[in-house]
Amino acid sequence: MLNIQKSNYMTFARGNQPTPDLSVVLDGAALAKVRKAKFLGCVLDESLDASLHCEELTKRLKRSTYIVKTLCELAGVGIGKLVYEAYIQSHLNYCPGFWSMSTKKNLLRLHRQQSRAIRIIQPDLSKTGKKLLTEMDILPLPLAITYNLCTFIHQQLTHRGPQTLEF
Repeated sequence: MLNIQKSNYMTFARGNQPTPDLSVVLDGAALAKVRKAKFLGCVLDESLDASLHCEELTKRLKRSTYIVKTLCELAGVGIGKLVYEAYIQSHLNYCPGFWSMSTKKNLLRLHRQQSRAIRIIQPDLSKTGKKLLTEMDILPLPLAITYNLCTFIHQQLTHRGPQTLEF
């Protein structure tokens, strides 16, 4: 059963090309056209470039970094790392195949936010961020994206991953 009041539609276009205005009617009710929508936790827009999703993800990571900082000060580094994994790394590991299509600028923002959170947990200025990540057994964002995509491809090739749609 489809809830028509909650249903809408979106058209996609490449780059700056205009999207066509369509009149979509379902059971006599016209569906509203939207420019962006959240689907399974990912923000989709008309250009499918993932910029809006990366902006939201960056904001979420900034809020989570504050939580990591507060808990590190109150409860110590061990709790800080657990909170990092729950509130930051979990978001970075979710759907990298989608948001990694974004611009280098957006990916750099996410990587910087990851580095800020790590520096809060381990504020040793004599070590590089890369060394701190290695010591904490955390992959830097570019490597985490590559790892997650390779894992997904391996699962598909060995028939261990989620089933793809077939028509």
